[in-house]
Amino acid sequence: MGLAFKPGTDDLRDAPALDIIRELLAEGAEVSACDPVALRNARKAFEGVANISFCEDPYEAALGADAVVLATEWPQWANIDFGRLRQQVRNALFFDGRNFFNPDEVFKSGFQYLGVGR
Repeated sequence: MGLAFKPGTDDLRDAPALDIIRELLAEGAEVSACDPVALRNARKAFEGVANISFCEDPYEAALGADAVVLATEWPQWANIDFGRLRQQVRNALFFDGRNFFNPDEVFKSGFQYLGVGR
């Protein structure tokens, strides 16, 4: 969830999400990336790369996922329905790379929560 280096932009320069995606792909993962603004630039950045898809909807992106990673703290994510998100995933691991969410709220929905520095 989130590809731009910060909310409110489509700029991918130095975006942590790109490094995360590259590492996951190198390990053989399939990645479904989601961002409200930066999808066009992300498609260009990963043009011709296998095992990556792009979605505007976070629930669609999470369908069948082993983990959900928040890389950009878009304000839109503040209203995410964790119960609905939990129903979409195969394994309930949520990695909050921005410590954006209250861990208790994420736990209540059945996710294992990992926050940076927590």
